[in-house]
Amino acid sequence: RLLSTINDVLDENCININFDHRTGMKSVIEHIIVEHGITDIHFMSGSKGNPFADSRREVFMQTLEEHGIPFDESMVSYGDFWTEPTIIATEKLIKSGKLPRAIICANDIMAITVCTILQQAGYSVPEDVIITGFDGMDEVYLTCPKITTVSCSYKTMAKVAVELIIDYFETGIIKENNTVDCELLIFESCGCTVNSKIDLSTYFANLNNRFFRHQDEGCVMMSISNK
Repeated sequence: RLLSTINDVLDENCININFDHRTGMKSVIEHIIVEHGITDIHFMSGSKGNPFADSRREVFMQTLEEHGIPFDESMVSYGDFWTEPTIIATEKLIKSGKLPRAIICANDIMAITVCTILQQAGYSVPEDVIITGFDGMDEVYLTCPKITTVSCSYKTMAKVAVELIIDYFETGIIKENNTVDCELLIFESCGCTVNSKIDLSTYFANLNNRFFRHQDEGCVMMSISNK
């Protein structure tokens, strides 16, 4: 009965839940500008034409304008949200001889890659170049230094989704468009001194449990499909 009711609702309207990526992106850029006083900033963007990449690039440009920092296209590189293109883009920055004081990356994969390539080239993070990411991947806790990022918590999103469904059945009101706040996570890669130590044994135990749970859920889904 519950599934039938939900299907009827979806035929009429959808409950949409999205992360507030723009506010999250703005928060990390403003942290670098306001808290660290950095104006020589570069943006490592995702793929051209990708809506997430375009939106974050737009926020970068708008935030610079709000703080009176002139923008030009040389302030943007494209790492396509992935490792290999980011390596090429970072090496190009190094060869230019004009490394920026800070590189804002549109996701964590690119931030970790930029950090690694710079360190391999003999540069220090954050002493020579500040690096930030976006997404809040678990891997940022294992980098050296740990990457300042913005967390998009799917656990929080799931909680909001359940609350919206319960609210619908209690009130009959559909809240079609909903946003989940992103959280700025400040670690060492931006130059801040924070207590970000984690218990590695607990971390890897949890990671191991999640891996085996993922396998178990795959088996359950296969069983359901067979039936």
